[in-house]
Amino acid sequence: MMKKLLANLVWLVLCIMEISCGDASSGDNPEIVNGNDFRDRYVLVVYSRGGLGDRGFQDKVYYSVVSSADSLNFVLENALPSNAESAEEVVERFFKETESSAYARRLLVLASGEYVELLKKHPEWKESERNQILLLDSDDDSVDAFIRNISLYGASYMAGAAVSEFAMKKVAILAANSTSKSVIQAVTGFKSGYEREDGETDTLDQVFYLSEDGDGGYGFDIDASYFLSLLYQKDYDFLFPVMGGSNLGLFRFLREHEDETQYLICGMDSDQQTLSNKIAFSVVKRFDLLIEDFLNKWLNEAEQPRKYVGTLESKDIDVVASHWYSEWSPVLEKFRKESIEMERRYLEAK
Repeated sequence: MMKKLLANLVWLVLCIMEISCGDASSGDNPEIVNGNDFRDRYVLVVYSRGGLGDRGFQDKVYYSVVSSADSLNFVLENALPSNAESAEEVVERFFKETESSAYARRLLVLASGEYVELLKKHPEWKESERNQILLLDSDDDSVDAFIRNISLYGASYMAGAAVSEFAMKKVAILAANSTSKSVIQAVTGFKSGYEREDGETDTLDQVFYLSEDGDGGYGFDIDASYFLSLLYQKDYDFLFPVMGGSNLGLFRFLREHEDETQYLICGMDSDQQTLSNKIAFSVVKRFDLLIEDFLNKWLNEAEQPRKYVGTLESKDIDVVASHWYSEWSPVLEKFRKESIEMERRYLEAK
């Protein structure tokens, strides 16, 4: 099973076609496992550009849907568009094929909040008796879709408070952009946690924004050389990155300049401790569990909420210390209750 998952992921990431799609036809007659038979259900998952292969949450979504398709016997197609135009074509095809499709029920999963604007651009793309839409990583319920999101505020607050507790005085945030709601949540939460004792607004050394584009800064285009010019021989104590796939460039920079970089960093979206020995802890989002739960209910036509936002309290996100930085575990845990309460207040105020 694991070899199958890894092989499929490598194929998706390395495919040189403009759009990489799983072969839906290969699932037309799967072996029936555990009495489940949902071969009349079709699921199309559209990932963002650069959304796979960065050890981020979309990788976990991919593993989850492939595993679910294997055990529940529904037809799955994965699409990895190379750009916004390709993504639009894939989604348009989903709706155009509604009438000719042989499947009784069809689900479009948009695995990134960046697709909110695409849905707004095409108000004619609506749910129907046969078609449903699931949008991940967005809390914008103005679109005709099921919404599943995870708040970053509480976990980021917890991270900032722990960094402050370790008396790290020169701290910087590396953010993809200044407009994405998830980035704003993470930056605001980390700063609030870090500055919780003295309330000084200038305690945090600096926030670097990689892109002025509202959807920018996440892809593989930000490489190690960028971070070399930004961070080389700087005496930071800690870096908090919220950059999606661009984190890989940071990790490579740290591996290539291990002796010249003394600061620690945070992993983001998944437990990334194996990518760099500088990662003290990781913020881990469990979108894999959210989509697994959604698929089970959707396949069985069970009732479920239109919108759900996971939090630190609901355990849909957590902060996990790396095994070689075990001393961080009790410090992180010390701020759990406070972080949950601060996140509750933050979300209620929105």
